[in-house]
Amino acid sequence: FAPYIIALFSVMLLQVVFAWYPDRAWYVFTERVLKYSAMGLLIARFVKAPQQLGWLMFVWLLACWKGTLEGVVGGITGSLIWENQGIMRLNGVGLWSHPNSFSEFALGPIPFCFYLFPLAKKRWLQLGIISLFCFATYVVIYTGSRTGYLGYIAMLILFFFQSSQKVRKGLLIALMILIPITVVYLPQDYQERFLSSFSGKEKEGASKESRMKLYREGWYVITHHPFGVGVGNFREVANIYFKDPMDQHCLYTEVLTEIGIQGFIVFMLVLGKIFSILKNTKNQLNEMLFIYETSETHNEYLICDVRFTYAVVQSILVYFQLRLFLDIFGMDLYGITWWFVIGIASSTFFVMKKLKEKMA
Repeated sequence: FAPYIIALFSVMLLQVVFAWYPDRAWYVFTERVLKYSAMGLLIARFVKAPQQLGWLMFVWLLACWKGTLEGVVGGITGSLIWENQGIMRLNGVGLWSHPNSFSEFALGPIPFCFYLFPLAKKRWLQLGIISLFCFATYVVIYTGSRTGYLGYIAMLILFFFQSSQKVRKGLLIALMILIPITVVYLPQDYQERFLSSFSGKEKEGASKESRMKLYREGWYVITHHPFGVGVGNFREVANIYFKDPMDQHCLYTEVLTEIGIQGFIVFMLVLGKIFSILKNTKNQLNEMLFIYETSETHNEYLICDVRFTYAVVQSILVYFQLRLFLDIFGMDLYGITWWFVIGIASSTFFVMKKLKEKMA
């Protein structure tokens, strides 16, 4: 990862130096890029054993459990629900105060619930994972976020194509049971909100038209400033050209407008490297599982570590691909997402190497 991360840091630093508003660029770079990247690098540096990876997953999922629980409590009591775009929408707090952001946050732990639940042997862990899945699904539904709804569908598709034949059948049966129940019991407002993702008809507001306006503004800035306007500078520069500009709601136009074509190329290379490492790690762990199944000697502790690491890799792979889809409708260039994925991808790679040495 090192050459790719250095290249990404280099193009971002250039876009700090040559930004239209350097003070704003420096603030975003130091407060978000440096701090979030430090977390990813610390994960990569210190999480190099299955037990350490297990503790990391436990702490992260516990934080997600607490965050989604707040949403459930706020939804039931009404303290975090108010009208937005014609329906009552659940809102988060802090970084996830907007319903769309809260919905995207809630989607994050679901892949880990899906792949780690079969490995949970203790009852309290099983209950914790099930409750996290339920809390997260509740948040996605009641935020009324069409991005969240489409993301949930995309996630189910990823589960289907990245699972075994047996799991696919189970998933289809579960969907055949749950979809009719959802249609019967889900409030009409949220059903209409979901259907408006495809019909384009909204109860109130014009978010679709606003989003198209943002894409046009982004494209205008890209064509007039192909090498970027600077880190975190889009809104300030757009204010020169447009009336009442908003932040972009697309990662890919965010990259092109702020760190330019050269930054877009480097960022795509980083994403490609992440995907390549995760797929390679997954394939090698799969080979190790196959060797175990055909071997006469068994080390139960070792194979449990292999299965756990494999489940984490599957989870982070779905999480990564899901974020790429969600960011068609959101912006996350300076967020923690990519550094979290880089940290986990690096850690699971090193864990896989260590497990392979033990099996040799």
